[in-house]
Amino acid sequence: MKTIDDYIKESISYRKILNKIRRDDNVREVYEKYPDLAKIDEEIIASRKDVMIRILRKENRSENEFEREDKLLLKREDFIREHGIDSNFDSPCVTCNLCKDIGYVLNEKGSKRVCSCMNQEYEECVLASGMQDYESIRLEGYSKSKSSSRIREAVKKEICDLLAAEASDRATSICIYSDYASSGKTYLAICLCKLAIMTCRSAYYCKAESLGNFSDDGYYGMMDSCKNCDMLIVDDFSSDVAKLFKTASALSELLEIRNMKGALTILVTREPVSELRDDIDYRIEGKLRSARVLGDIK
Repeated sequence: MKTIDDYIKESISYRKILNKIRRDDNVREVYEKYPDLAKIDEEIIASRKDVMIRILRKENRSENEFEREDKLLLKREDFIREHGIDSNFDSPCVTCNLCKDIGYVLNEKGSKRVCSCMNQEYEECVLASGMQDYESIRLEGYSKSKSSSRIREAVKKEICDLLAAEASDRATSICIYSDYASSGKTYLAICLCKLAIMTCRSAYYCKAESLGNFSDDGYYGMMDSCKNCDMLIVDDFSSDVAKLFKTASALSELLEIRNMKGALTILVTREPVSELRDDIDYRIEGKLRSARVLGDIK
């Protein structure tokens, strides 16, 4: 599975090449305009090469060499100042001043997030994570008036807490999010999946009915992503869908593998949890008995 880290690494590698070209162009322009500065820098480089050779030969550096380099550096500083040259003309170029071309920034709590300069990479990762049909959904656009149920807000907090926790700290990695139809479950699931990617975790979203569809193009790639991502959300989960033999087989395998890894798996359903557990394929039923029910408000 290609994660947000992979997208950012590719972009940073390309950006480093462009930044080097920019830096070399800046240096060439300054040297063409001020050839005397180029000669001074050549003398400084030659002096440092002599020092390196002496070090390799285990010879002591003479006082004259110290004085010579110091004089050249002062001469360089004076020349740059007198001619109004940018003192950083030969410094490495940076495309983004916010993240310094690392691709990540820290929020006020010290948590790592994808930098805004990597929005394109973030969007590409989202589209490759099963959310091709949900480009317009954003967490900040999800109004509390979307649902009158308190469950949604409780679920949002719980999932954020679970994402922040280490796998070893979770009592179980399988969770069930149950709420009534049209309560905004899918909207929230997509938002949280995108949030996971924004906070530098791998996440994948799929519909329960897509599991077990072996003839579908890209099915095995999707299953690989489902098995290996940090957080998997299976939407439209129901006892009817889980009774389909191929779907039940695929889901049972997924839950088994992910539970062993401690990877977070969220099953989204409109069915009451008690009814869901009592009316489902036997291979899945046992795993749901120990699942955590999200938003279980007392």
